[in-house]
Amino acid sequence: MAHRAEGRRRADNAAAPDGRVAERQASDGTDVSVRRFLRYATVGAVATAVHYAVLAGCVEASLLPPWWAAALGAWIGAQVAFAGNAFFTFAGAPVTFLAWLRFQIVALLGASISFAIVKVGVGAGLHYLVAQAIATLVSLFVTYEVNRRWSFAATPGRP
Repeated sequence: MAHRAEGRRRADNAAAPDGRVAERQASDGTDVSVRRFLRYATVGAVATAVHYAVLAGCVEASLLPPWWAAALGAWIGAQVAFAGNAFFTFAGAPVTFLAWLRFQIVALLGASISFAIVKVGVGAGLHYLVAQAIATLVSLFVTYEVNRRWSFAATPGRP
């Protein structure tokens, strides 16, 4: 059964003629792009939990000051996200050093978007957590699209 599910997932993620991971109907009738986005969000939630665990662990154990612990947690979380997205969300897309590097660039883009939205939101009078929630949603959608189209795009001509 697990083998069949893996085969279906790989078939769902086959390369399109234009080099992108194909978007089409899954064998169970659901839209693959919706399923893939939900996988991306799930992987992101796990990566965020790892980020926060590293942050809290390093600070509570007095290993690092909070800003360095946050940076380390974000970097480790990004590696968890890359692995999860490479093997779960975008299975079938090439997993190369270039894909990893692109993913890191997109992670920095997402962090920059979040920074800007929180700064503007707080400046406009929003509570910082409300501004962060908006930033998280915006960066989730933006980074998904960029990663789908760039970081995990299939090599043109690849079956």
